[in-house]
This record gives sequence, structure tokens and C-alpha cells, in this order.
Amino acid sequence: MEGNLNTIPLTELLELIHAHRRSGVLELRVGFLPLSLRFSAGEVVGAAILDWEGLEALFTFPLHPKEGPFRFQPGAPAAEKPLLPFSILLGEWARVNDEWDRFRTLVDSPSRVLEAIRPTSPYEVFQGGKSVRAAAKAWEVPLLIAMERAYMGVREGDL
Repeated sequence: MEGNLNTIPLTELLELIHAHRRSGVLELRVGFLPLSLRFSAGEVVGAAILDWEGLEALFTFPLHPKEGPFRFQPGAPAAEKPLLPFSILLGEWARVNDEWDRFRTLVDSPSRVLEAIRPTSPYEVFQGGKSVRAAAKAWEVPLLIAMERAYMGVREGDL
């Protein structure tokens, strides 16, 4: 199955795969951002944006894109456990997506390299340039928290 998200919304596509308990890989692209989702018996068992895997990567991907090509390749069910039960996964993705939409107004991607203009706390981690993903590791906080800090730093003119 393949098509474009301008004809079937992503949430409906996910529901369709889940309802029919399909297994395989759904690949889609929104702008330059590629997402790969692995399904087993209708449950999401893997997610990746390039080399970045897991729920954190999935939740940064827009849940309601207006357009973008997709392709679902059927495959054998995997022995992997779901990342989260499907309804919980969609609910959490929707909740986190609202925050990401706000952050994207100033910082388009957590892979975007930012540099500290005024290297004061907590922005000294961006001295010399660093991505928000790298800052999250340095701060030892979840990516969502790091993105909030970076958003505030850009908004206040510190990054």
C-alpha cells in the first residue's frame, strides 16, 4: 500500500494498519524528515528517523502532517514487544506533538545545531555549537526538556 498523506491522514493510516493487525514497515516522509515504523500484528514495535530510534524519535515527528508520501511493506510478524499499547502510543504522541509544534516555531529540529551567544547557565553546553539532542545528553534530561530549554534560549536571544 502506498499513497500520500494529503489523501489519508497519518492517524487514519495508523488506525487502519492497527485495526487489520498488519505486520511490516511503514515508511513516510514529511519534507526532509523520514520516519520508519515497524509493525507486528498491528502494534508499533519500532520507530526510527534515520539513525535515531525509539519513542523519543517517534514523538518528534509531526502527527498531523498535511502531505508526504508513504509506503507500507507487509512483512512477517516480529517477536518484538510493542513500544506502547497502540491507544496509549497515539495519545502520548498527540500530547507531546502539541509541545513540539510550539518548539518548531523557533527551532525546526532537535538535530539543528545551535550556538551560545551568551554562554551562561544553562546554555554553556552550546558553546562552539551543539545539537539539542547532544545538549539533552550533556544535561542528562529527556529530549523534550532540552528542546524546551533551547526554545527559551532562542526566544530570549541567548542561542
